[in-house]
Amino acid sequence: MISKILLVASIYFLWKYLSEFIKSNALNKKIVPFMDYFFAFSPTSLFSVLALTALGFYIGSFSNNIIPQWELNFNIKIFFLFLSLAFITSSSLFINEKNISELSLNNQKINKISKNLLLISSFLLLFTNVYNFSLGIALYYLIRIYKRGASFSSLLNQHLIQCLIGFLLFLSGFFIAITDKNYFFFEISKLIYSVDIIVISILCYFSIILSYENQKKNSNFKTNKRNINSISFLLLIVVLITALKINEPLLAIYSACSIPFYIFAFFRGLNKDFKRTFIYPLFIFNFFISTIYPYLGISLIFIFYISKYYYWHRFDKNYPTFLVKND
Repeated sequence: MISKILLVASIYFLWKYLSEFIKSNALNKKIVPFMDYFFAFSPTSLFSVLALTALGFYIGSFSNNIIPQWELNFNIKIFFLFLSLAFITSSSLFINEKNISELSLNNQKINKISKNLLLISSFLLLFTNVYNFSLGIALYYLIRIYKRGASFSSLLNQHLIQCLIGFLLFLSGFFIAITDKNYFFFEISKLIYSVDIIVISILCYFSIILSYENQKKNSNFKTNKRNINSISFLLLIVVLITALKINEPLLAIYSACSIPFYIFAFFRGLNKDFKRTFIYPLFIFNFFISTIYPYLGISLIFIFYISKYYYWHRFDKNYPTFLVKND
């Protein structure tokens, strides 16, 4: 009994010491510059990438009549898929131009790292299946089109491309699930069977895109924030009703937990309320998908806390955070 008490006390004081060291020790200021090039690729943006891919994998498992719960089996092909998609999006979509400019990072080195990440991701995708390899190539070229934003004729086209990028990430997870251990073969009936779930998944993702744009101070939307909020709200109502009808638990509980934030934002209408319609639903989704795939949760927790450590000591900034400041 005494040994257990001593163990708990030791862990408590060790954790307290480590917390103080991480927060305030001057050595941290000397460590974080070595992480500049890693954070030039905005790892926090992977919260949406990994979650969307995991959702696709979950729906693919659902079409196989499998409802995964606390899935701890490690599959090297699935690991390669998630890693390659993280590399593709980080190296081509999420490059942090602001950090690169502020820290005067070497652009040639950034470009070299990007090319190497793309080569590694292409190599890793070869070990998955022909469909995921094709989707990975399509994702890269679609991102290139999106990055040429000046050629878009309307804001709608930009959000359409964003939806297509999310859809390719979703399909990547979906196909790795329905092909199982096959490289070429999959049952087309599983794709047809899952059409309704795929549609509400897209609606769910589109509501997040709208909320992200709507919560920005300099939003590109010309209409009232309440109107955009109402569209996102209606999309989630459709997701909730459909998910309940087809007995799909993940999207049903996600939409049910997210809808109150949209209702509150509609009636009070402060900018911080619209921020909450993006930040909290994204957290809720990542939380629930992580209860199904714990390895994903470990990855997201690592990204979250290593990012807080970096931004705190590099820029004296509390980021990422779930705290929404007053207007």
